[in-house]
Amino acid sequence: MTPRERILAAIEFTGPDRCPIHHYAFPGAIWRHGQRLLDLADKYPDDFGNEHIQSNTIPPPEGNEDAEDVVEWQDARGGVWRRVLVPIARRYQDSSLRKYLRADGAFACPEVYQYLEQEGFQYAIRLPANPVLQRQIEPLVTRPAGWGQGQTIVQYYDLSYQAVSWQRPRRVIAKVQWHRTRLLPEASFVVTNLGATPQTVVEFYNHRGTAEQWIKEGKYALHWTRLSCHRFVANQVRLALFVLAYNLGNFLRRLVLPESVRHWSLRSIQVKLIKIGAKVVHHARQVIFQMAEIAVPKELFEQILERIWALAPGSG
Repeated sequence: MTPRERILAAIEFTGPDRCPIHHYAFPGAIWRHGQRLLDLADKYPDDFGNEHIQSNTIPPPEGNEDAEDVVEWQDARGGVWRRVLVPIARRYQDSSLRKYLRADGAFACPEVYQYLEQEGFQYAIRLPANPVLQRQIEPLVTRPAGWGQGQTIVQYYDLSYQAVSWQRPRRVIAKVQWHRTRLLPEASFVVTNLGATPQTVVEFYNHRGTAEQWIKEGKYALHWTRLSCHRFVANQVRLALFVLAYNLGNFLRRLVLPESVRHWSLRSIQVKLIKIGAKVVHHARQVIFQMAEIAVPKELFEQILERIWALAPGSG
């Protein structure tokens, strides 16, 4: 059964021979797994889209990398974090600004910690839970009074932890949440070199999701992932237009919306302010727009229009 036949059979529920899958392997994965990945691609040739895998060859490293980068690229994870962090560190190398970094568990490796410490960064990085950390917090975790009666109870603990691959111990913050509907607590860990209180470190790390929320906002409000053109340049222009539209909407939210509705998402602004219906009534001396006040009251709409008018040059 060909990949096309397999997908059609899955859509029509007519019994495909197996689940339709399409892989694209990153260069780091090819370098790390080598011949095992090539053998898997040779067994399922229609399931891989890489030209190097289809030709059963391992791609050479890029020519602009030195030997140290190539070695870390062969480690799969090392090459990825270097491509992300090194340009940022070099940009602010001579700056007098304080440098902070917060990242998820994908950057939880000792090479990242050492590099950030050498470059003078203060960081908070999610540390995946493991049995050692769980055993370390067991004597500290006690069921709080009032558990199961109200809202979720959160506890913070300050630990000193050294994994086998670490050269020295580092500070780890444990966040333990007691949910009303769960018998056992839920623990998460953050490795950091910040000197703040445990709760402040966790709050600093939690702001990492703000960028992801902005990306998701653009995805749902503007559909800026719809890059269906066949040419890369055309998709690049479309994405630039999407970003421009996002910035215009964000300027509208920050400069025009009153404080009471400044929390609106771009989707809410679209539905309640832009994509709204109105009946136009023409008179001899005026034109009246009759709109429903279900979404936006008249007073709020007047405030928004006044703020927009105040942005005009020479409005005083």
